[in-house]
Amino acid sequence: MARVDALKFDVFLGRLIMLERIFKLSAHGTNVRTEVMAGVTTFLTMAYIIFVNPQILSTTGMDPGAVLTWAVISVCLAASLFPEQRWKGTPCQRQLSR
Repeated sequence: MARVDALKFDVFLGRLIMLERIFKLSAHGTNVRTEVMAGVTTFLTMAYIIFVNPQILSTTGMDPGAVLTWAVISVCLAASLFPEQRWKGTPCQRQLSR
């Protein structure tokens, strides 16, 4: 049992090292924990915008389904219109440009 736990920890540690090596996180003054927290925060914010705002706006008489549809469409448009601005100067952009 201890051997299995040690193996799982080695795999986890190897993935952290891989992320550090690919994105050069320490060179950019960050670490894996900070980046994971940023991703979770972004996800939760988008979930709020997409699912809670239509419910709030439905109290004004708007159709919740229509508001949800337009929320999703506007997020997709905003993300697709300016992709270079989103990645500009980041480790991910440099990795993708190789």
